Amino acid sequence: MCNMVTARKTRQSRVASRLAGLLSALAKGGKRSKAMLVYDSKSVPDISVFDYLSRWVEYTDCSDDVLCIASLYLDRLMSKNNFSLNVHNVHRLLATSLVLASKWQHDVVYPSSHYALVCGVSVDELKRLERSFLTDLDWDLHVTTKQFQSYAVEFTKF
Repeated sequence: MCNMVTARKTRQSRVASRLAGLLSALAKGGKRSKAMLVYDSKSVPDISVFDYLSRWVEYTDCSDDVLCIASLYLDRLMSKNNFSLNVHNVHRLLATSLVLASKWQHDVVYPSSHYALVCGVSVDELKRLERSFLTDLDWDLHVTTKQFQSYAVEFTKF
C-alpha cells in the first residue's frame, strides 16, 4: 500500500512539475493586455507557479486527473478568447481552472472558503473568477475521454 501511495505522489509531482514549467514559460513570454482583465493581478505575485501549484496539490489532495483537466480548461479558455498567459494572470487562471476541474471531477469537494485560502484570494474574488471563467468558456466544462487521454499522455511522457 505504501508503495502505491508513493508511486502516485511521485507521478503526481511529475505531472505538477511539468504543468508548472509549461505555464511558467508561457507566462514569461506572454504580453499583458492593455485592458485589465478580470484575471489580472495588480502586481506580479511573489510565489512561483511551481510553488503555487505545489501548495494546491498539498492542501487539496489533487489528482493527476484534475491537473490534466485544468490544463485542458486553460487551453480551451485561451483559444476561445484569444488571450495569453502572462505573469499578471497565470496564478489566478491556474487557481480558477484547478477549482473548476476539482468540482467537475470529484463528487465531494472542499468548501469555497478552503479553495480561496489555498489560492490566496477572498471567497468573493474566487467566485467572481469562477463566474468569469465559466462565462468565457460558455459553460463548456465537458471533457471527452479522447481529450483527457491526449492531455494525460503528454503530461506522463518520460
